[in-house]
Amino acid sequence: MPTSYKTVLTVATYGVVLLSTPLVAGHFIEKATRTQCLAHDWPTHLHQNHLDFCKEFGYPTKQGQL
Repeated sequence: MPTSYKTVLTVATYGVVLLSTPLVAGHFIEKATRTQCLAHDWPTHLHQNHLDFCKEFGYPTKQGQL
C-alpha cells in the first residue's frame, strides 16, 4: 500500500521545522549578542571579559568596531 499524502506532508513539515529552527534561533542569538555588545549590557565586574568576547568575535561596541 502506498504512503498516504498526509504522512508525506507531515514528515516534510517536520523536516522543514527541524532544519529551520537552528537557523532562526541563531539569527536571534546573533542579534541579541550584537545588541549586548553595543549597549554594554553586562555586570560591571565582568566588563573586561565581555569586551574581550566582543573583540574576539568582531562585534561592535560603544567604542566602535573592534
